[in-house]
Amino acid sequence: AQAKPIELVLWHGMAGHLGDEVNVLAHNFNQSQKEYVIKPVYKGNYVETLTSFAAAFRANQPPSMVQIFEVGTALMSAPKGVIK
Repeated sequence: AQAKPIELVLWHGMAGHLGDEVNVLAHNFNQSQKEYVIKPVYKGNYVETLTSFAAAFRANQPPSMVQIFEVGTALMSAPKGVIK
């Protein structure tokens, strides 16, 4: 029996053409193997994405992965357990 692939949700702040590219990369990755499925989700601009992630983390419901801009990385490095 084949196991169901592990779903990895990726929140990102890439709109327009860059968002389309994120979707293509996820699609190509998903087609290249059967163990994982990347589900990209546009969460708004970088600040909105960071704000959404902070709220989800506090509620113990964060996505599997999140794209954070360089300033946000410093903010996310401080609380223990945020970055793995």
